[in-house]
Amino acid sequence: MSILIDKSTRLIVQGITGRDGLFHAKKMKEYGTNVVGGTSPGKGGTDANGIPVFNTMYEAVEQTQANTSIIFVPARFAADAIMEAADAGIRLIVCIRELLEMFQNDTETEAIVLIGEIGGNAEEQAAEYIRNHVTKPVVAFIAGQSAPLGKQMGHAGAIISGTSGSAKEKIEALEAAGIQVAQEPSDIPALLKAAKDTTRDILKLREQELVDLELELNNMVDDEENNNRD
Repeated sequence: MSILIDKSTRLIVQGITGRDGLFHAKKMKEYGTNVVGGTSPGKGGTDANGIPVFNTMYEAVEQTQANTSIIFVPARFAADAIMEAADAGIRLIVCIRELLEMFQNDTETEAIVLIGEIGGNAEEQAAEYIRNHVTKPVVAFIAGQSAPLGKQMGHAGAIISGTSGSAKEKIEALEAAGIQVAQEPSDIPALLKAAKDTTRDILKLREQELVDLELELNNMVDDEENNNRD
C-alpha cells in the first residue's frame, strides 16, 4: 500500500472558515501537517488561525503550489468541491462527507474507507446503505473507541449519551453489514487489501457461476432440439 501523505504534502483545507474546517485545520497544523492555505468563497484575502484563505481552489493552488486537499463543506456542495479541486490540479483529495452513492458510482473508485466517530447514528445508517447498495470493498474505522461516557470528541455531535452513539454500537452495525472495522488507523491498509482480494475472489466465482449456468442452459437447449428431432 502506497504512502499518500509525506513531507512533500502541501495541503489546502476547502471550507476552512466553517466550524469543522477551522477546528481540523488548527489540529492538523499543530500536528505538523503542512497546511499551506484554505478556501472559502468571498473570504479570500483573510486568514484562519494564520492560514491564508483564498476564494477558489485555482487561486489557492496557483499561490501555494498545493498538491493535496481536504474538504469540509456541507454534503450538497461536496461533489462540486471535489471537482473544483481536481480541475485545479490537485491529485489527492480527501472528502469528509457522506458520499457513498457517489463513490459507488465512480468508475475510478476501487474501494471505500469509511471513517466514523462516536455520537449520532450516521455510521449505522451508512452500514445499512452499504449492505443494500454498495458492491465495492469497504473497510471502516471508528474514532473515539476509548472515549468515556459523556466525553466530547471534537464537536458537540461526537458525544456518547447512555449507550446511544457508542463505538461498540457502530462497530457491531458495520460488522453486521459485512464491513471489517480497524481497531487502529494503521490497520486500515491491510484490511483494505484483504477486502479487495476477497471482493475480487467473489467476482471471479460469480463469473464462473454465470459461465457454468450459460453452459448448462445451452446444453438444455441442445437436448431439447435433439428430442424434437427424434
